[in-house]
Amino acid sequence: MNSAYLNKEDYLIIGLGQTGLSVARHLSAQGKSFSVADTRVNPPGLDAFRQAWPDVSIWLGPLDVELTCSVSCLVVSPGISVTDTAITTARQQ
Repeated sequence: MNSAYLNKEDYLIIGLGQTGLSVARHLSAQGKSFSVADTRVNPPGLDAFRQAWPDVSIWLGPLDVELTCSVSCLVVSPGISVTDTAITTARQQ
């Protein structure tokens, strides 16, 4: 686990599809701090996301419990299973 991802940002957006990008735009416009995660190693639109938000932490690959438990709020895209262990563990805290 790379500790650079564990900086207690307010929101973790899980899923970099259309919903995740929409949430990122909304949170950014509201001045909220967020990071993003996607279970895919190379999700579509990754380069465009990095260009739009170069300072936002991005986690790619299987979700990690330490990552999901390090934030105040999870925003889970519809394509992501809420029964994933990392998500259910974070919800219980």
